[in-house]
This record gives sequence, structure tokens and C-alpha cells, in this order.
Amino acid sequence: MIDKFKFWFHPMIGGTGIQSLLESYYNINFEEYDLSKIDKSKKNVFVFFWETSISINLEHKTNTQSFFDLLKELNELDFYFLADYTTESNYHIDEERVQFLNKLSEYIRLNKFYLVTNNSDVREIQYDKHLINHLHFPHFLLATPLKMSEYIDEISHHEASEPTKDFLCLNRRVHAHKFKFVNRLSERGLLPYTNLSLVVNKTNPNLMRGSSLVTELNIDIDNFQSIQLENDVMYGNEFDTADQHLYTINPKWYFDSKVNIVIETNVGDSPTHLTEKTFKPIYLERPFVIYGTKLHLKKLNEFGFNTFVDDIGEYDCTNIDSVIDAAIKLSLSYSKEEVIKKCKWNRQVLMDYSSSRNIINEYFLKNLIKNLVI
Repeated sequence: MIDKFKFWFHPMIGGTGIQSLLESYYNINFEEYDLSKIDKSKKNVFVFFWETSISINLEHKTNTQSFFDLLKELNELDFYFLADYTTESNYHIDEERVQFLNKLSEYIRLNKFYLVTNNSDVREIQYDKHLINHLHFPHFLLATPLKMSEYIDEISHHEASEPTKDFLCLNRRVHAHKFKFVNRLSERGLLPYTNLSLVVNKTNPNLMRGSSLVTELNIDIDNFQSIQLENDVMYGNEFDTADQHLYTINPKWYFDSKVNIVIETNVGDSPTHLTEKTFKPIYLERPFVIYGTKLHLKKLNEFGFNTFVDDIGEYDCTNIDSVIDAAIKLSLSYSKEEVIKKCKWNRQVLMDYSSSRNIINEYFLKNLIKNLVI
């Protein structure tokens, strides 16, 4: 059925993550838009970045008249439209996006427009008066092994003889939920046993004042200085926007720690958003626990990964103390044969080309076909 579809991009916008990953895993070819090449017997799909203004994204390409003129032309050719928002975690209903959709609706039929995100438990999204169609595309599950294999091919020679710390907890942007988690590590006396990074502070200073973490690490709230590990790829606030280093971690940190404590971008009742933070320890065959959303562990299981609950018991990944307790249990059994086998299994699943193709088909292509054919 997918051969009845044709995917397009335009150099005005450039390629997107969906394009590069579909081309890598599924050999689906994206054509540069050319009016003379349109085959009206196919379902023609135009893919572009979901980007409404320079205040939301670093680039400003779609909220321009030339872009809307292009959409009008495509709309007259009965195109479908996919907006790629798969690298971001939210779908906040702000005035800029509402205004963008208001204008978008003047040029295309919104029933043929789909917002594609990495969030797996979202169906439709209400933006003011606009009810937006949604599709799930597991971006980071697919991108992480491709990106990390560019600079970490084999992992066996990276392993340390014995970890010096119990935990690894990496945090680039320190939002409130990350600060609260690390502060709880401090309150429970676990920071000396943790390889920790806190790079760019995004936490309200009032939340930080008087906290155990600030006292223990002697943090200057009003002049926050990044806390980073040795041999990082970049230091300081510039790391905030350096997404080119999203995958280029130092693998030694992982092998020098018994358990990776992953504090995900979304936690609690937020949409389930599995990022590279989750898949990095999987790539490196390391045991992990996750502070995330209600369905985070369930989604990992659906994808075929093991979350070590047979070794440490069920835990509530939305509860800080429950996650910390799970990390402590796993640190006591990290070197057991059954845990090592699960780590190796997880990496095999992540690196399995056929498994990735199946996931793309089950979670994205089937739903795309269902929505666009019916």
C-alpha cells in the first residue's frame, strides 16, 4: 500500500527527521518538489517542520508568505501535509501557533493536515478552534542508534573494570522537575555516589532557595555555573542550544556508573515522550531506571525492551522516591548475569534493522495509510 504514496520536500524548508529516518530504515524516497513530476494517481504527501515563529524555533522559514503560497499550490494539487514536530515534547497552545493555524487554514484544508510528534499517547490536539489530526513517529528510538554509531561503533573496549559510582544522572537543561529529583538525591545522601551534570539552569530561583542541593554543591543561584563531568563535548550555557551534541556523550561516564538514572523531558501526566535520554544507556548496554510519564515503561515494553522489573520489582516512574529506590536496588544487582543479559538484549532490539522497520510500520505507516486512504 505504501507504494501508492509519494513523499515530497522543498528546499525552502529542507529535509526533516521523518524524511532522513524513513529513507534510512524504509528506503522511502523523498522527492524535491517539482510541479512537472506530480503523479495524481498517488497520494502525494508534503513534509515540513512544525515551526511557527522565530521565538519558538531557531529558524524562521514556514511562517512566511512564500511558504503559504507554496502550500496553496500543493493544496490545489490535492496534497496531504505532515508537520514534523518529532524532536520536541510539547504541543502548547500558545497564541503564535493559533495564529499560524488560522492562516494555514486559509491556504489548505486542515482535515488533510497532520501534526507528527514523538509523543505516543496523543490522538487529536485542540488548538483553540482547530482540532488537529495527530500521528506518532518514534523519532528518538530510530535516530539514537544511527547518530551514536557514527562515533561509538563498538562498546566493549569502553567498559571500565569496575564502576566508581553507583549512579549516572545527566541533565542538560535543568527544569523544575529535574531540580526536584536531583535535590531529592541530595536529601537522601546519594550525591557522593552519583556522576552528575547540571548544565543550564531553567529552574525558578525561588524553588531553589534553601534546598539541600544548593547547600551541598554550593550553588550560586543568581549566577549559576554549569556542573559537568570530565571530558564533556562542550561546557557552559552555550550547551543549551547546541543540539548538534544531542547524541555525542562521553561513553566513559556510563561505564563508570552502575545505573543510569534517566530524568526524561516529560514526567507525570504529560504526553509520553521517549527521547535520546532513554535510548543512550540502551545503546551502551547499561542498566537504567526512568523518571518519566505514566506510560513510559509500558511503551518501552511495547517496543520490545526490558525494563528490569523482574530484577528490582515494579516501580512508579512518575514518583521520585520510587525511582530512586529502584535505582538503589538495580545498583546492587547491576553485575548479575540476568541483568547483563537484559542489557545485551535491549541493545540488540535497538540495533535490529528489521525491528525498527516493524515499529515504523506499526506505529506510523499503518496509521498514515489508514487516515489518508479512508
